[in-house]
Amino acid sequence: MRKKTLIIGTIVIAVVALGIAALSLWPQTPAEPPDAELVQTQTSQTGDMLRVESGKYHRVVFTPADGISYEIVYDPATGPGYELVAENVIFPANQDLLNTVYNYAIRLSQLPCVTMEASDVQLTNFGFDEPLATWRIYYEDGSFTTVEVGKQQGAGSGYYTRLADSREVFLLGEARTEHMLLPLGELYDLTFFPYPPDDEDPPSEYITRLLLEKPDGEIIEVLKRPDDEALDFGASRYVLEQPYVQNCNDSAVRRIMLEPVTLINPTAVVAVQAPDLSPYGLDNPARLTVETDDWSGTLLIGNHDAALGGRYIMMEGYDAVLLDKSGEYPFLDVKADELRATLLWLHPISSVASIIFEFPDDTHTLLIEQDAEGSVIAGRLDDRELSESETKRLFTAALSVRVSGAADAAIPDAAPEYVITMNLNDGSSDKLELYRIADSQFLLVHNGVNTGTYITRAALHSALLGPFEALE
Repeated sequence: MRKKTLIIGTIVIAVVALGIAALSLWPQTPAEPPDAELVQTQTSQTGDMLRVESGKYHRVVFTPADGISYEIVYDPATGPGYELVAENVIFPANQDLLNTVYNYAIRLSQLPCVTMEASDVQLTNFGFDEPLATWRIYYEDGSFTTVEVGKQQGAGSGYYTRLADSREVFLLGEARTEHMLLPLGELYDLTFFPYPPDDEDPPSEYITRLLLEKPDGEIIEVLKRPDDEALDFGASRYVLEQPYVQNCNDSAVRRIMLEPVTLINPTAVVAVQAPDLSPYGLDNPARLTVETDDWSGTLLIGNHDAALGGRYIMMEGYDAVLLDKSGEYPFLDVKADELRATLLWLHPISSVASIIFEFPDDTHTLLIEQDAEGSVIAGRLDDRELSESETKRLFTAALSVRVSGAADAAIPDAAPEYVITMNLNDGSSDKLELYRIADSQFLLVHNGVNTGTYITRAALHSALLGPFEALE
């Protein structure tokens, strides 16, 4: 009996031991990683995740998690260089930067390998459930490879990267990954005005024509006179062509119109081929056309977005809404009256041979005598000899007929009441006519062109009639 009991006990012990052994071999549920960053270590291996043969056609489509998709196309059949395309629109681009991004995208070799067989939990914690960015490399035969970028391993470290649907995970360096995450706005060559500052002239000096067409229909056009023409006319460097012809206040033109234009530098692409431009104020924009001797460009200008700290604009020829944070656009609110010069002519006395003053009751001719060096030595008013100072005083009186304000009036059919004609030494002449349009206002017409301005009777008396009376 005792021997039987011993045998039974031995069998029970054996069964229990076998059960324990069997349980140790049973598949176990993997434990959750302690935190979302998961693996801070990596294998000692490096590997080639992707290496595409260079020198052949490739199209790389980038899709940021938050932004506009775009593609970089390299086609050796069309010559060197790359095309930057978004929504079928080809954008001007920084070729050096495109070259860097393109080659980073297709050459993913010798990368540190994090794991050769990531679990589902690991893939999620690496950030592949919501990738920061993806890019797809298309080949000539239409096939493609997709790359995904997950989370950053840690501050200053690389980003988890894999081929789509692969469990092989690599680390892509931080600097390289940041190139892959660049938005369209940092690849697009967003420069509007192509003349950088130099040591000789500010960029604004290159502008020869500026045309502003406001949404309300107002048009302001400013032209730059050639240097020799400005000297010949004794006028300002800039002249208003619209809404009326008149010399400009050069400093106002530079400050309000020209210099702000050269600072326009949009920093972001907001939308490409937007179906509705009204949210940006670009359904009825202001149009700004800028010309130089060898370049021209047109800008469409929309609303200012206070939240984003910039203004929505579009460059004509590119169907993309851009955001410019370069500063204010003072020319949008300017009126032509703020740009005009109050003086209508600025001839140096050395260029003038004579001046004819036609008044309502009489006409006077001032002859200016100069020495060989062009200095005024005397003058003659009709039959009266004048001193140097008297001659200069009457010359200054003619120049002092200046603008008092804007006049919305046509040239009257009646003859002008006052006419001043300057005859220049080169045989040309310059004429200013004053037409009465109100009891105390005279419309100013310069060389037959309505300036859209007037001078008051009081200003005319102070500038012109008073010096004549002082000679009597």
